[in-house]
Amino acid sequence: MKKFQRPDAVLRGAIQSIESGDARRRRQGFFTAGMALAFAAKTDLALQAFERACSGFAGQARMEEFEEAVIVRRIGSAIVRALGRDLPEFLVATGPDNRWEDGARSRLLMDRWSKPRGSLNQATEFLRTAQALLQEGRTLAALGAAEQVIDRRAEVDPWVVAEACIVGAVAATEAGREDLTRKLLIEWWRCDHSRHLGQPFAFPALAREIVQGALAEAAVIDRKLVATIERVVRGEPSGLSPAFSWASLLERLEKVLERSRKKEELGNSSSAPPLQDPVGSFRAKGASPEEIELAEKRLGCKLPASYRAFLLVSNGPLIPNHRIDRLRPISEVRHIREDPVADGWLGEELVKDTSGSPYVMENGLAISDHGDAGFLYLNPDFQDEEGEWEAWHVASWIPGEHRYGSFRSYMEETLAFLDELAVDEDGQES
Repeated sequence: MKKFQRPDAVLRGAIQSIESGDARRRRQGFFTAGMALAFAAKTDLALQAFERACSGFAGQARMEEFEEAVIVRRIGSAIVRALGRDLPEFLVATGPDNRWEDGARSRLLMDRWSKPRGSLNQATEFLRTAQALLQEGRTLAALGAAEQVIDRRAEVDPWVVAEACIVGAVAATEAGREDLTRKLLIEWWRCDHSRHLGQPFAFPALAREIVQGALAEAAVIDRKLVATIERVVRGEPSGLSPAFSWASLLERLEKVLERSRKKEELGNSSSAPPLQDPVGSFRAKGASPEEIELAEKRLGCKLPASYRAFLLVSNGPLIPNHRIDRLRPISEVRHIREDPVADGWLGEELVKDTSGSPYVMENGLAISDHGDAGFLYLNPDFQDEEGEWEAWHVASWIPGEHRYGSFRSYMEETLAFLDELAVDEDGQES
């Protein structure tokens, strides 16, 4: 949620994702833009963004993409119903899973904490009480218990405060306290959390408050940026996204890492990823076209375009982030079935499509060393229309895999992650 408290920055990031050329990032960009616009009560434009997000799911069969489509359509449906309109066609095709609203309510009202510690203990007990009272229909008592949690916001986990705000807002609505409902929604908005952004939309009364502008002042968006996202939704260029080049991306990445290094040296950075080697070593000398062609002959395949272009700029740099330790030089890239890094992963069942069929990891190129109990590889079994291979990060601590539409997408999301850390620490954009 914290990043949505800077809606202009969120929309600029969403526009970059939409214009990135990666199908999955486009979908996510339209969805993110739609959420920011919905919070700002720009509902018609938000629904247009959701429609563009849903159009990106056409023909997709993988289970996690089906679930993403359900979430987008459910939040969109909640907005349309709150406006008192009939559902447009793109929101009617929700598929067989109609459990989103009930699931969100269940997550809100169930006990999600066990063995609370320290100052969290009493606040959690108040929250449990508020949840139980709300289920029993004792709205005023539930509201009082939720406010007990919110009053302790300075010493309580933000997740607990956020849940209490929603419980309290629902209770206030049922008690006819619309002014207090809006106050609690704004308090929820200010909480430092990032999941369950769609939670208020699971409750029709809260969805109505949001589309009527309950958060509009807190989530205000620059007028020029609204005009820009209107053009983007129509399929026109924004004029904000610079022409892509690997050199410029690596330069930006190095600047963010240099800032992290300085903060570590001053003892100010608790969340920035540790640097494992001097920043200057991040960008290795590029490979020659002859080296790449020799590797392609050895591997028996043509490398995807974004990865090939990257190697020409930087061949085997260190990647000091939370995912992997080092991208390999092209001379060390191997098929995963021939690489000791992948030992123990071959034969693993990873993604499933909507029919329930598993995908067993057998093909692909291991392009990183083993770091943090996992590695990065390029998967030729999943390609887009331009022949880009998906980049997959697998690790023992990841249920399944983290997927990126291309190697370029992986690197752009790495930069976005580090950029967001820099913003969170400074309170401003880097």
